[in-house]
Amino acid sequence: MLKARRRRRRFPRKRVKPSLNLILVLVVVVCGILSITAYRATTAPNSGEPVNRMVSIDANTSMRAAADNLYQAGLIRSPNAFLLYLRITGKDRLIKAGDYQLPDNLPLKELINQIYQGNTMFSVVVVPEGYTLQQIADTLEAKGMIDRGRFFEVVEKGSFQYAFLAGAPEGQKRLEGFLYPATYKIPPSAREDVIIDTMLHRFEQFLTPELEARRNELGMSYHDMVTLASMVEREAQKTEEQPVIAGVLNNRLKRGMLLQVDATVQYAMGTHRDKVYYKDLEVDSPYNTYRYKGLPQGPIASPGENALKAVLYPAEHSYLYYVARPDGSHVFSKTLEEHNQAKKELGS
Repeated sequence: MLKARRRRRRFPRKRVKPSLNLILVLVVVVCGILSITAYRATTAPNSGEPVNRMVSIDANTSMRAAADNLYQAGLIRSPNAFLLYLRITGKDRLIKAGDYQLPDNLPLKELINQIYQGNTMFSVVVVPEGYTLQQIADTLEAKGMIDRGRFFEVVEKGSFQYAFLAGAPEGQKRLEGFLYPATYKIPPSAREDVIIDTMLHRFEQFLTPELEARRNELGMSYHDMVTLASMVEREAQKTEEQPVIAGVLNNRLKRGMLLQVDATVQYAMGTHRDKVYYKDLEVDSPYNTYRYKGLPQGPIASPGENALKAVLYPAEHSYLYYVARPDGSHVFSKTLEEHNQAKKELGS
């Protein structure tokens, strides 16, 4: 006969109930962390003196890309906090595309309101490579954007916290070479100090960690780098020749030779013409490299990216001279005899 199975007696499992106090502590800790994170994320990146930053939000860009642009410009602490705030306030589909110039001391709520209102009136200003301070002032004045006297007062006495300005000469040439050549979109209400700071900030953005490491490797000061690059910018009409001309100037500096750069004579004279005459070479100025050895007193123009990189990565060769062809290119020579022959053939 089959024996009947004994049914096992089951006992209910006891559930361990967490302590109410422990739960309360965890809730308080989590809320505290979230509150601190939210506070940090929604406060302004800069609590000191405001600096105006430019940022673009394209018509077809995503909100994530817009948040990343604002973060890269130093206008927000957290892209995620920006996106979350937009979602909560229902403004994620109402942000207006455009180019903005905003101070970096705006709390997140105020910054979003600025973009939500879409105040994007700008004047487009093009600063070409090789422009001098005087030419930049001419351009801005022609657009009615500056008072010329006030502009040069700011150039001379304005307080700008940039490491690369250490060693710059005093006076109205202090910022020569450091107002980075580029296309700028500037609001009509921008003061002279804001416009100048915008251009200086663009120069700071050019100085990537890689370029800074290279400059330190060469033992070159910012002032010398920009001064040398400004001469390369003014002398070379062909971009591909800029490293070669930078190499020529380096070779002459190493040998203690006069640089004899025509562009420095033109700067000393305050004129810009195609040809420099022998009588012009006698002008007594610390910018005249036909009379004084070494680099001139300071930059003679605003060099662009290619000229600056040419100085940091000059071509290695034995050339000591160059003379211009009619098309703007140059004949490079290693000896004075070769140089004189090249000048003779070109009728220079």
